[in-house]
Amino acid sequence: MNYLSCETVGRVNGSLLLAEALQIGVKKLMIQTSNLKVFFMIKSLSLFSLRASVLALLLVLSGCASLSMPFEKPDVKLVSVNLLPSDGLAQSLAIKLRVTNPNSVTLPLVGMKYSLSLQGYDLVSGVTRDIAPIPGYSDTDVELSATVDWINGLRLIRSLVASPGSSVRYELDAKLDPGKLLPAFHVTERGMIDLSQAE
Repeated sequence: MNYLSCETVGRVNGSLLLAEALQIGVKKLMIQTSNLKVFFMIKSLSLFSLRASVLALLLVLSGCASLSMPFEKPDVKLVSVNLLPSDGLAQSLAIKLRVTNPNSVTLPLVGMKYSLSLQGYDLVSGVTRDIAPIPGYSDTDVELSATVDWINGLRLIRSLVASPGSSVRYELDAKLDPGKLLPAFHVTERGMIDLSQAE
């Protein structure tokens, strides 16, 4: 029977220990490399998230800056007022308004609240949603049908009979609602209606 010498056994044991040490070293290196990859992945994600956040902030700031730019108030003018066929005691008026957008961008309108007085008497008031967006530097006509407050209507007739004239003083109040992006616009127009040219 052949026996291994002590020197041979020592060499074998040394080789085994070296191999085990190399395996442990490789495993540690793999773990460190893996951790390093994870670190760089996390760092890359963090940088991406930071860049995305900065980009989103810039977009928000640019949007706020555009909204904070001076936006000129639109004009509302009374074009015509005509009597409609009466239904019993209820008398209605056909009112035409002209809304002008003096800005370079389109003016979106969700709705409008209005009131009209003649000779200081509040005759009609109401709301409407039938207003299309108005392109920049243009206008649109809004036609309304409103029922006259018959008490103030009688007072107006009595005033006109007592002091007849060729014109009637009017005051138009309008509140234009452009939605959530812009504040509401309040417009007041005063003028005279020439009764001799009334249809």
